[in-house]
Amino acid sequence: MERISKNEIMKNKGDCYCKGNRFFVAETLFAESLIQGVVILRRKGILVAILFCFLVGCNQTATVTTSENPDAEEALRLDNKADIFQWEGDIYKTNIDWVDELELTENEQIGEIKFNETKAEDFKDGTANYLPLGAQIYTAKERNDILIVKYENVIKRYLVLAEG
Repeated sequence: MERISKNEIMKNKGDCYCKGNRFFVAETLFAESLIQGVVILRRKGILVAILFCFLVGCNQTATVTTSENPDAEEALRLDNKADIFQWEGDIYKTNIDWVDELELTENEQIGEIKFNETKAEDFKDGTANYLPLGAQIYTAKERNDILIVKYENVIKRYLVLAEG
């Protein structure tokens, strides 16, 4: 089919055209070209919308927030009378009812308390605020987040404090 320019249609609006064995009125041709234009724009619009969503989606950055386990300062700030000690960078706390109710067996000795401190900022591995020097630290066979401490016929269970 031979195309007729938009200018030609607008100039001869209302006239009849004969193309091959078909007759067209200029308004019909103009309407057809408008419809074709809308279809093309619609297709391009969808493509542009998809491209826009893709670009916006790919341009977003995810923010990952990591938190660390509480240190001695935070543990004592939350409970200034907490019985705690530090081992391998983690803080362990005792007098937790559900931990005391567990049936646990001591496994292997991993260390002992070497320092006593009342100031949280002075804590390091092997430091406790209430345990005596020389108190022995054991792992528990049943759980890896609980340590068992023994001294002078006393047995205490300490749970690692974890962010959560």
